[in-house]
Amino acid sequence: MTDGYGCHMAASRFATQERFFDRASIMTPDDGENPHPWKLCTVTQVEEVKCVLRLLPIWLCTILLSIVFIQMISLFVEQGATMNRKNSNFYISPASMTVFDIISTSVFIIYYDKLILPLYVKITKPKPNPPSELQRMEIGLAIATAAIITAGVVEHHRLKYASEGPKETSSLSIFWQTPQYVLVGVDCS
Repeated sequence: MTDGYGCHMAASRFATQERFFDRASIMTPDDGENPHPWKLCTVTQVEEVKCVLRLLPIWLCTILLSIVFIQMISLFVEQGATMNRKNSNFYISPASMTVFDIISTSVFIIYYDKLILPLYVKITKPKPNPPSELQRMEIGLAIATAAIITAGVVEHHRLKYASEGPKETSSLSIFWQTPQYVLVGVDCS
């Protein structure tokens, strides 16, 4: 699990830069009567820039989550298309595996307040507080990382069972993808 150290360092860098932006709204004798608008800003403009800069560390930390969703849309479906999709008498569409994502999201949302949160509070006995927003983001990024690692393990096994030929299909069942879809679903909620 990530400890948020990188995000914390980025936030502290932005805090030191805020002092720099405070100087942008101070008028000096060198500015004269009509200061240049690109050299002198209003206090409101400086505060707006600071607000945007405070959001940048959070935005940078969520890039990993975006990567997971892009991979789910493209790589997971491509991966499933080369696996054994036959189940009894019918074929499973690789794109229909996202149903596990939807089901796991629904189940996690239902059980979060009733089962997972009380368990978390019980485990963190000395400080029985629910996780903060930053801790929830860290847990989500760890789950997203686990989903990508799981997809990599499945791809490794798929290639091991792949047949040589133009399509390179694998005898590995498409249901081996279920854990990666479930992890992405838990991460969504």
